[in-house]
Amino acid sequence: MEFLLILIIAIVGVALLYQRSNGGKTYQIHKQERFSGGIKNLQVESTSVDVEVVKVDREEWSVILSGSVFEKDKEHFTLSHDQQGENLTVKLMEEKTGFGIQMRKDMKLLIEVPVETIGSLMVETSSGDIDIKGIAINHSTLTASSGDVTIADVVHENLKIQTSSGDVLLKKVRSGNTDIHTSSGEMFGEKFDYGTGVFGSSSGEIRIQATKMLGDVKASTSSGDIRFFYEEEPVSCKLLYQSNSGEAQINWTGLDYEVKKENEVRGTKAEGEFHLTAETSSGDLKVG
Repeated sequence: MEFLLILIIAIVGVALLYQRSNGGKTYQIHKQERFSGGIKNLQVESTSVDVEVVKVDREEWSVILSGSVFEKDKEHFTLSHDQQGENLTVKLMEEKTGFGIQMRKDMKLLIEVPVETIGSLMVETSSGDIDIKGIAINHSTLTASSGDVTIADVVHENLKIQTSSGDVLLKKVRSGNTDIHTSSGEMFGEKFDYGTGVFGSSSGEIRIQATKMLGDVKASTSSGDIRFFYEEEPVSCKLLYQSNSGEAQINWTGLDYEVKKENEVRGTKAEGEFHLTAETSSGDLKVG
């Protein structure tokens, strides 16, 4: 404990010393690149800088790096791009300081997309957030270590998200096939019609609100709760829940239960067309 306290004090001291060596001066970064039409596939790699992908009403693609950093660090960011036919790759490299730390103030990598539909979108960050708005995507793969992933007003054919400690937030999203996993992050979906879905979290909660059940779904957590809410109650489904110490609260009507225990539920409604399978260690299940 004493060693940890000393380490924290040392890190704070180094940060303050680094800031003082810059004299508190900041530098405004604004780098912009434009690309002609014809791009269908986008790949983005970033470190701790947030990435935002949005739809715009014009013909050109645009990549913008903006924000403020300490004057001394303005050359530590390298933005590169490579366009090969329909494929555009954007990379943002961030050098660490001599102290081995990153001292950016506020940075964002904004990518403006003029087309209605992207064929393939791949975004990877370390601690940076990922934010996707207002576009249709055939295949999405979004990976963040400690950054959050936020998606709004987006239609996907296939959606895959992987985070470590970052949260996943989805609002007004439709996806045919969905695969989302986090370690300690939480997962929230509002008006999220996921089609066929696989959701996994270690200690984070999974909470999904959808219009109706459109396909099979499997959700698993260790200690996090699982909650699924549908505006239209399924007319034909099968429910399977298994937990070591969790409890189930099922607010669906018409289920014929084979097993209905505190920590285990197996029930079928009508022909059991769509399956909802939930597994937890100590997390509860709530369905409505």
